[in-house]
Amino acid sequence: MNRLYVFGEVVLLKMNPINAGVGPLLEQVFAPFVEAGYLRICYGGAEVGAYLVEHAGIEAVHITGSVRTHDAIVFGPGAEGAERKRRHTPRLHKPISSELGGICPVIILPGTWSKADIAYQAEQVATMRLLNNGYTCVAAQVLITSRSWPQRAEFMDALRAIFRRVAPRADYYPGGDRRLQAVLEQHPAAERFTHDPLRTIIGDVDPCNHDEISFREEFFAPILAETALAGDDAASYLRNAVQFCNERLVGTLGATLLGHPTTMRALGPAVEAAVDALHYGVIGVNEWHGAAFSLAQAPWGGYPGASIYDVQSGVGVVHNSLFFDRPEKTVIRGSFYAFPRGVLHGDFALFPRQPWLI
Repeated sequence: MNRLYVFGEVVLLKMNPINAGVGPLLEQVFAPFVEAGYLRICYGGAEVGAYLVEHAGIEAVHITGSVRTHDAIVFGPGAEGAERKRRHTPRLHKPISSELGGICPVIILPGTWSKADIAYQAEQVATMRLLNNGYTCVAAQVLITSRSWPQRAEFMDALRAIFRRVAPRADYYPGGDRRLQAVLEQHPAAERFTHDPLRTIIGDVDPCNHDEISFREEFFAPILAETALAGDDAASYLRNAVQFCNERLVGTLGATLLGHPTTMRALGPAVEAAVDALHYGVIGVNEWHGAAFSLAQAPWGGYPGASIYDVQSGVGVVHNSLFFDRPEKTVIRGSFYAFPRGVLHGDFALFPRQPWLI
């Protein structure tokens, strides 16, 4: 849609083989563009993609996928590609934009939460990881809590209960078992959930470990890591959390900030300062940042400043039907409370209950 509407380009869309079944539906949705010759949809694996990228009739490229896929297209695969990237001599000499996912954090502000608050927010966090079995670029991977939050253990217990209770999802995306094995090599004591072979929680990850896999490798599987940061109070903890996300986590696509309204009011301008300082293209405040993906008006993509040599979560944005020419980030806000408690507290939400909740 972005390339058709915003850039006015003729598009050849190659489907990922895993999602090839969606192609005929897209052909129906975009039938006027197909009939007018502005859009074609084709199918095939990496060999088809490589052929199209190199084809003289293709003037620009946009990809959705992983950093590895991006680098293989731009620089070539293997050691030769890595050397090309190091020497800044790309093999691809066409403009390329991208949306590549990354390691998306959820920052929980310490406060006094009721049992209903904990239950609802635990469901929010579980949804951010387990929706589509974690096979989404917007899935939360690192949960950040305050080490001094008295209710940290209670929240983690509620989260584990949901991980146990939710029915297993289909393991349809390849490589999940391989990525889990890499996690277990570093975290053999990670908590597994026997009814789903991939579902895992890694608790109390050392935030000072620069080799920590959950900070540098996107799992793309139902695996969630939790790490606790220090802070004398909520304000200092929030500053530490922002710095940690910006400096330690790979990727800049999306981040979520969850906090009780009382805590938000007490922090005052510090909350907006944190939203401003987070180097992410999409930020959710008391709402999963992934919900912004459903808004065609909202620019969606990594934080500005990436390049093909350090692509992070991608170069450029998609959606953006309002045609903003230099968007920095999209910020969405939701209610801290589940319906109908939000009405009672004057904290309204768009839906009685978000339809995507797990």
